[in-house]
Amino acid sequence: MKSYQFQEVASLEIGQKLKAIFYNNQTVGANINLFLRHLGKIIRDRNICPLVVLSWHDIKQEKLNHMWTTVERKFESVDMNYHHDHNLG
Repeated sequence: MKSYQFQEVASLEIGQKLKAIFYNNQTVGANINLFLRHLGKIIRDRNICPLVVLSWHDIKQEKLNHMWTTVERKFESVDMNYHHDHNLG
């Protein structure tokens, strides 16, 4: 995947979302690289994810919810709520 293709997520209009497909709690399908890249950007953004944590359990629920809201702004799935609980719970 070329680097310019990752701009596809950033250039989405407000309310426009890419489809995320999950199978066995893993992202699959055409948008897998875009989804994973977006997660990486969220994790590296200190305004979204705290910098100094030893475990996901050390992150306050408020921050976890903020991270997931950031994911939901760009991606949609029929079972997105399940994956929130699975991935962040």
